[in-house]
Amino acid sequence: MIQQGVSAGGDHAGENPMSVGRIMDWVEARCDAIKAREEEEDEEEQKEKEKVPQPPQSGPKPPSRTKRQVSTALGLPHTAC
Repeated sequence: MIQQGVSAGGDHAGENPMSVGRIMDWVEARCDAIKAREEEEDEEEQKEKEKVPQPPQSGPKPPSRTKRQVSTALGLPHTAC
């Protein structure tokens, strides 16, 4: 059974220096480093979003024109519908 954080075997001369335990320890350390880097990048992105001023909210949308208003604006004769 392999325990997390414990290398299998010793560092004696003639043994394979890349034991399964060492590889697992290295992989775990790399995963932790990647997670830490991603968290830092997320924090930086959040800070940048807070720094960027939001465009001012425009006022209420103007009411849409009716067919009669459009035809009058275009100079077309109004027809009864």
